[in-house]
Amino acid sequence: IEFGENLSQEKLSKLEGLLKATKNDYELALFYAQVKQFAKAEKGMLNDSSANGITLLAFVYQVQNKIDLAITTAELAITKKSYIAYKILAEIYQQQDTLTKAEKYYLLAIKHDIPDCYLELSDIYVETEQLKLAEKYALLAVQHNEKNASFKLGEIYFQLDQFEQAKNIFLTELEKENFDNDIYRYLTWIYIDENQRETAEKYLQLGLDNHTFGVNMIAGYFYYWVDDYSAAKPYLMQSIDEGYTSVLSILANIYQIEENLPLAEEYYIKSLEADNDEAELDLADFYFSNIQTESKAKALALAEKSIKTNTTFEAENSYISILLWNNNFELASQVMESLLTTITFDDQKQESQLIQLFTLFLAKDQTNLVDRW
Repeated sequence: IEFGENLSQEKLSKLEGLLKATKNDYELALFYAQVKQFAKAEKGMLNDSSANGITLLAFVYQVQNKIDLAITTAELAITKKSYIAYKILAEIYQQQDTLTKAEKYYLLAIKHDIPDCYLELSDIYVETEQLKLAEKYALLAVQHNEKNASFKLGEIYFQLDQFEQAKNIFLTELEKENFDNDIYRYLTWIYIDENQRETAEKYLQLGLDNHTFGVNMIAGYFYYWVDDYSAAKPYLMQSIDEGYTSVLSILANIYQIEENLPLAEEYYIKSLEADNDEAELDLADFYFSNIQTESKAKALALAEKSIKTNTTFEAENSYISILLWNNNFELASQVMESLLTTITFDDQKQESQLIQLFTLFLAKDQTNLVDRW
């Protein structure tokens, strides 16, 4: 039963009879828990005051979603030095999204050598965006042979933009033929980042063939990346239907490139309504680039709203351009001077954008400012 063998009802009844004959209430309750007859397991352990019995009762309460009883019973088990109850508490608090308490109890379980806790703790650190800690405990999970630990470690490296480490893990998992179909999605992204079109397309097709979750979004991005807009649009539309609203701005940009400005505006606005990152800035840039579609005032208002929460180089670059477009030289120069104090001069893209900004200032007869900068 423990290893997943499906026994006939006849065999289960025979086992139940044999266990009843032993008069060992704990083993009988454990049997009931294993065959998911939780009400019988609960009844059998209600009067058991041993550490094992109380711990089993806490587990039975947990799986029946009797959370308050599970917590108090697990806490009682801990007083009897049943440290696996730490894991029960950790799992309960993790399910409740009370992650600080879940972290505390996983750490206590690990301290007492309770197995299969490292990966769960790593997941908490992923959720709380503490990726270096997530990496630490995923590595420990791998060392302790926890199930799916290698794949999870690869996902963490992917989130850390350590694509070479992630790729090595994912390719090894493929060789073992023991993997989640999400591997195809990750490998597609990695090979896009490495500018390896053919290999990226190979894993994209495998993802499509295996119905990998989220693959339509990646396919849309891939064909957008290779400028095949007619192929990208259907996948982007499907991914929007699946809830991937982050691609709204990509679809809007395709329509803008195709000079279908009404649809471009519609999808930029949808992206804004979906509260996507940089949506205000995307729409402001659209109005700035296509003056016939909207007033200068609207572009400026969107840029001003965006810059309050987004102070990246790209955001300030767009904001300065729009300020100059509106002949607001004083504020444009203030933002420019702030930008110059934070810029890193080893970035070729930033260097190119700086040259464009200097050119805009020159076009607005701000020669003295450009000379000084």
